[in-house]
Amino acid sequence: MIAHRLYGAALFTLAALLFASTFAGDYAVEAMFGDVSTVFVPRLFLAAWMVFAALIFASGFTRPEIKGLPEVAWRRLAAVAGVAVITGVGMLQAGFLLSTIPGFFAFTWFYGYRKPLSLAIVSVLLPLAIWLLFVEVFQLPLPQSPWFEGF
Repeated sequence: MIAHRLYGAALFTLAALLFASTFAGDYAVEAMFGDVSTVFVPRLFLAAWMVFAALIFASGFTRPEIKGLPEVAWRRLAAVAGVAVITGVGMLQAGFLLSTIPGFFAFTWFYGYRKPLSLAIVSVLLPLAIWLLFVEVFQLPLPQSPWFEGF
């Protein structure tokens, strides 16, 4: 299937470029016992991304043509992508916690999850847990708020 080959190749190329960019001198910050840099985990994710993209590409040669694929909800996709971009830019301006808490809430809301109370609780606890894991356990720096010294 031609779509699998095109998307697989595009996704693989993007992941490979991002993976190559992790070797820049800007990321040469040692953390976690001195032998693991801040790009260790992103490199693992990017390597997995490249493996899955290669599998998608290869499936384009082995899968039969699929007819009747579901329609894409373009508005929802645009809203979710917009929230992801705004959250990413927000991390640079306001820090990890102050951007991911509302970003996670908005992302899941636009994606279609509509239980505000449980969504609000998870939107606070999940980014906080991720922040504690990376900053306190792995000792890897995350973007910090310019207004608060601790986070």
